[in-house]
Amino acid sequence: EIIAEGEEGDAFYIIESGKCGVAVDGQQVATLGKGQSFGELALMYFAPRAATVAALEPTVLWVMDRMTFR
Repeated sequence: EIIAEGEEGDAFYIIESGKCGVAVDGQQVATLGKGQSFGELALMYFAPRAATVAALEPTVLWVMDRMTFR
């Protein structure tokens, strides 16, 4: 698990390689892969995470903190 639904957001993520599953209320709603990103809504709006994202296979991520994102 990379981020959990409802937690405070403190980073933005870009997938360099691998696949991640996105779940809302325990139901998988999307699969993300190379070049896709997640985590921006919590940083832009100071809102809790809207979904849980977990790696589905070995995954390499780029992580950007809130200040760098801004």
